[in-house]
Amino acid sequence: MYTEEDCRYSATNHPDLLSVEADPRTKNGLGWLVGIGFMSPYKGIFGTGPNLCTFATEPCIKDCIGYTGRARADETSSPIHRARETRRRLFLDDRDAYFKKLRMEVGALARKADRKGLRLAVRLNGTTDVLWEIYPAFLAIQNEFPSVMWYDYTKIPVRHRSGFNGHLTFSWSGENEEECRLAILAGHNIAVPYHGQLPLADTIGGITLKVVNGDESDLRFLDRGTHPHPVIVGLRIVKISTKRRNKDDTPSFGKYTAGEKMALNLTVAPN
Repeated sequence: MYTEEDCRYSATNHPDLLSVEADPRTKNGLGWLVGIGFMSPYKGIFGTGPNLCTFATEPCIKDCIGYTGRARADETSSPIHRARETRRRLFLDDRDAYFKKLRMEVGALARKADRKGLRLAVRLNGTTDVLWEIYPAFLAIQNEFPSVMWYDYTKIPVRHRSGFNGHLTFSWSGENEEECRLAILAGHNIAVPYHGQLPLADTIGGITLKVVNGDESDLRFLDRGTHPHPVIVGLRIVKISTKRRNKDDTPSFGKYTAGEKMALNLTVAPN
């Protein structure tokens, strides 16, 4: 079992900040090299740190995507979670070192992309929701590498993210319908996790939108090439660890289509 001390960044524990093509949705042959930052979400694997997902709700904390796939292993004994917690602790404990390392990695990936004839895209909030644009060191990196496409998913109201120089997809939480409506009106796509099959269209914040399959690609900034208007990015819910699923009676995170509500005889509040 790892301890908090085991997760400190050091000469013997120094994972890269950016994981390259770690998400299958970035391996799509569309001409992009993609780096994603995966840090421990919310209050970290030990539950003792600052909250890096300010607008997290209890259902999404329980069913967090940060504990799916290979990360379904126990948080305090998994090398994957140790690496994510180490990145988190470096960001929180030594921000100057974090951004210095990030600058070096972005530069190296930009050169790699150039050698391969690709473009570089970077998403720092793979499993967190940090307001990166408030940090001058991050803005300096963006200015130094203007060809990089920066993108993120966020539950932070988009009116607070006007300083982000990149592409944002707003995330539905089940409790932020009005913020979803405002995001749509501002031209942003809305990411929604669904139980079962994705609908062809759905209504969010009182606005009906087409639903596209978000599991086919993570590169949301390409959507405008085929969808000139905002869409719902449908994401199928994947399994988390049994331990997290059974830890309390918090409802599972995600949206049911009208047909599934009827089939399951669910009583769910209207959208």
